[in-house]
Amino acid sequence: RLCVAIALIVAALDFVCARSRAGARVCVYVCVCERGRNPRFESAMADGGPSNGDVVELVKLPPVFTELINAEGTQWTIFKVDSQLNWEKVLNKAHLKLGPDAAPELQKISGEANVAVKVLEDSWHQYLPLQPSANDAGKLVVAKGKIRRIIQISKAAENFKDIEAHVREAEETVAANERRRKEATARQNATLLDQRRKALDRFKVPALSDALRAVGFSTDSSGGGEDDADDVAPQAEDDIILHFRPLSAAELEGGRLPLAFWGTAPLPKGGASQLAFTCHKDRQKTKGMRLVGKFKNAKFQDFVGTRTKASKGKGSGFTHLLGIQAHGSKRIFFQEAEVYHVEMRKQEHEKVAESKLSYGQIRGKLVEDWGTAKKQRMAKQIAARKSREIKVAEFGSYSQELAQRAEELKAKVVSLEDRDAELKAKILPPFDVNATEPAGVYREGLARITPPELMLKEHALVKPELVEFLQKDCRAQINAIVQHLAKPQYAPKKTFGPKKTSKHDHNEGEDDNQGIAGCESRFTLTVLLTRARAEMRARGEEDAKKLAKQVSVLNALAMMVTKGAKHKGGKCLSQAVADLTGLPAESPLAAHWHMEYYDEMVGRRKVRCFNGRKVLCAMVVWGLHLTPSLSLELKDSVARDLALEPGQLKKGIEYVGCTVTEDRMPVDIAGNDLGKVLKAKLEGPPRLNREHYEGKGKGRGNKREGRGGRGGRGGK
Repeated sequence: RLCVAIALIVAALDFVCARSRAGARVCVYVCVCERGRNPRFESAMADGGPSNGDVVELVKLPPVFTELINAEGTQWTIFKVDSQLNWEKVLNKAHLKLGPDAAPELQKISGEANVAVKVLEDSWHQYLPLQPSANDAGKLVVAKGKIRRIIQISKAAENFKDIEAHVREAEETVAANERRRKEATARQNATLLDQRRKALDRFKVPALSDALRAVGFSTDSSGGGEDDADDVAPQAEDDIILHFRPLSAAELEGGRLPLAFWGTAPLPKGGASQLAFTCHKDRQKTKGMRLVGKFKNAKFQDFVGTRTKASKGKGSGFTHLLGIQAHGSKRIFFQEAEVYHVEMRKQEHEKVAESKLSYGQIRGKLVEDWGTAKKQRMAKQIAARKSREIKVAEFGSYSQELAQRAEELKAKVVSLEDRDAELKAKILPPFDVNATEPAGVYREGLARITPPELMLKEHALVKPELVEFLQKDCRAQINAIVQHLAKPQYAPKKTFGPKKTSKHDHNEGEDDNQGIAGCESRFTLTVLLTRARAEMRARGEEDAKKLAKQVSVLNALAMMVTKGAKHKGGKCLSQAVADLTGLPAESPLAAHWHMEYYDEMVGRRKVRCFNGRKVLCAMVVWGLHLTPSLSLELKDSVARDLALEPGQLKKGIEYVGCTVTEDRMPVDIAGNDLGKVLKAKLEGPPRLNREHYEGKGKGRGNKREGRGGRGGRGGK
């Protein structure tokens, strides 16, 4: 009862004091009495500070520092003075001479004369001057301004000058070697750059920087951005003389200079702006002053700063002085700083009841967190089997597991419509499913097959003999095409092995396979025959050139269908596509066809693999749109000329959305069978052939039943 009464009185007094000093900060004291021990008081503070009876101490800077911190261009200087030196006498009104080539020199020293001065580097940014936050007086943040230099002042030995000269000579030797290494590296890079530029000019390859500038990127490599400003090495200073000005007791006015030394690790970029501390004072005066800090973006990690003990006048160590310098001024105001060594404090989490888990449960948890997908499935199956073994009578959990498994399998099922739409998107040119007329189905697909801007620039598509042929009378075109199609087909000569040159090496009918007006494919000639029978011919030379480009594109697609799978083994570069279609090696249209109708290969960046089904559909769509009624009549000789398997041309025509009827041609006068003819007409967008998919499933089921089932032939 006495402890509770004392705790209530102390809490009330502390509450009144805290309200008058630090605003809305509430402390609740709890009296904990343990058996065999004296009562102790613990504090739980609302701002997340330590709970050992500490009090938040307000820090006030000297007025001179407060005024200069808010000014623009303020710089900090940190002095590490040997504890054996009386810095108040040595540095009072002293001058420091700094230069780019000479060693720093301390002038107008009072008292001891043998003083060594050295400028240190702080690559880790470990020294952090602190100032009170503008929003909360109880918090300390990293002060504004940049730490310009860190100067170490120590008591010099008798042979200090000889040692300094020796060290300086060694540093100059190392610097000269480093400079020679950098010059050699620069010459090597310049030579490699010159060789690369000559290679680019030789092979006419545009530079990457030119390509980036062409599309609007900036390629200025003169310097980094604003984020790299802190990483730039400081420039060498000219000879300057700094005037030291220590603060007197009257100028301090009870102010203090907190300085944090970040000893955990290199401070991350931008971490100084996210760091905030609170200064705590131990009520029982057993631990002294200390800092507790956190990052704003990592609130669950604490950093504790312990005040270092000053060893003034005896022993080894350094006294840290914190100086501030206004922009453009040579005077440095400084005073002894309170140094806090900041380290990370690991939070001890409460141990859950995992230690009581069995080995199998711990292993299952590890597999759940870090195991592969296969291991996780196996662990779930084992856990489910154990659950079924334990709960044999309780069928409810097992039924829920079956229902969950059924839902997972149902989610993996893809409908026929989605599967068919995905397959058509990979093979067919883009088409409009909601098109109301046949001409609008592949309006966007025609631009994908051959972009108009590329076809307009490709002058190799305009063949003079084809332009002349398209301007002839329709009857003359019909007679020429019919006479050529009536000639028998000849198989192409084999190109394997050494080529033999002989007068008997000419194959009869070889000239007939060259086609008419540069059109080698019978499919292209059939399209021209359909146009001529519909009285469609070019009206003028410009119309003939435009039509000649379209016909040349159709002939190139037919050549890709015929020879694409065997040309270069079906795996080639864009130059091989240009060679196959009769275009220049650097043709943009050939490069487009290479990207469109050749699939990407794993591990090959430029070499692609031929996709014959996709080219076949593109050829059929392009040929149909050159006819007046989007219809064609194709003989068996067309499929043989395209080197297609029996029925493959019919499947391709049906796949693009055409209705196909197959009729047998009448017997000629000599009684020869002229074969079949395919009549194709585009009537709308391609639809789902549900009978095709259902027929596949039935065929597989009948085959299995016929082999081992009772209803087949092999049954009893």
